[in-house]
Amino acid sequence: MGNNQIKTVTVDILTYVTDYAILFGRLFAAASLILLPIIVFTFFVQKYIATGLTGGALKG
Repeated sequence: MGNNQIKTVTVDILTYVTDYAILFGRLFAAASLILLPIIVFTFFVQKYIATGLTGGALKG
């Protein structure tokens, strides 16, 4: 827990923002790689998400 070498990806992405510069290319590339599994997962389950949202809103 106290080891500085073990970090989650979202915390480690902040290393691209320093006092002197923001490494936008690396920051955006890392953010894209972090979002890619979420986008793919959402693409495959979007039918179930829509069914769940409309199923709870309908009466009867």
